[in-house]
Amino acid sequence: MNKYEIVFLVDPTIEDSEVENKFTSLVELMKTQGAQIIDSIEWGKRKLAYSIKKKETGIYRIYRFDAKPSAIDEIERRLRIDEQVMRFMIVLYDPEAGVMKKIPEPKE
Repeated sequence: MNKYEIVFLVDPTIEDSEVENKFTSLVELMKTQGAQIIDSIEWGKRKLAYSIKKKETGIYRIYRFDAKPSAIDEIERRLRIDEQVMRFMIVLYDPEAGVMKKIPEPKE
């Protein structure tokens, strides 16, 4: 299993309860894919550097988790089709170095 970190950005116009449901469903998705959540960091609502989908702010949360590389594909697929997810990025996480590394593209 590898260590990963996901930065997850949700549409700020949805209800507060819906936001929590969105984060809960993400955690459930990761767990069904065999991931183990290590840490959760709530950044809350922040101003974006540039507008996304005509929105100037977004609600952020970061999760650090252990998972098999095969689980990442399904997590990314499900997040891409969710219209309330404005952006997300999953990277390899090295806790000793404190440095994130981009996930290499799969070799075909």
